[in-house]
Amino acid sequence: VYSHPFLTKEGIVKKLPILIWMAAFCAVPVTAQLATSEAVAAIDNIPPGPVTELQALVASGNDTRTVALTWTLSADDARSFTTFGGQIVPTGDVRGYRVYRQQEEGVEELVATLGAGISEFVDDVVIEGASYIYDVRPFDLDNETNVDVTPGSTEDLARIVLVGGASEVVVETRIEGELTFDSNLDLQDQEAVTIFTDEFIRQLAEALGIDPSRII
Repeated sequence: VYSHPFLTKEGIVKKLPILIWMAAFCAVPVTAQLATSEAVAAIDNIPPGPVTELQALVASGNDTRTVALTWTLSADDARSFTTFGGQIVPTGDVRGYRVYRQQEEGVEELVATLGAGISEFVDDVVIEGASYIYDVRPFDLDNETNVDVTPGSTEDLARIVLVGGASEVVVETRIEGELTFDSNLDLQDQEAVTIFTDEFIRQLAEALGIDPSRII
């Protein structure tokens, strides 16, 4: 009787590793699974440049008062292109402008959102006798930029208005600073004290970028 060597006990033991390998090979799925991940959004961490020459003026007409705002557009408002790393990339990504208003010591509120390229706005929801300070901030996908002015400067005062009431508004701003003079001052010498005071005011005004006459 012919007996195939593979069917004998010894043959099965010898072929067992081959059978295990074949079983493992057959267990591999025919199609492989493709691993995917969620889309990653890019983050814009470069804010646009601020607006300049922001000015607020009260206008009257038909027994109503409004505040007209004008400003110079952000330098990043004009969309252009440049090269970076051998690639053409856009520069200037202003999506629009947000107009904020704050009444005296109140909470700042958003009063308008405008599109890119707009450099004026009329606020027609104001209260007679109230004072307001305005800010216009250009924004892009992830950032917005406050107006960049020195407190108490001409540029700062230009964005403050009083609706009706007194014809003039006096704004007092307290600025703390330190100037060092390398000199000996005789406080009994009135002329020397006057010269020192005038020089102090001149240097302080120069540091703040304002007219010396505005320092009291």
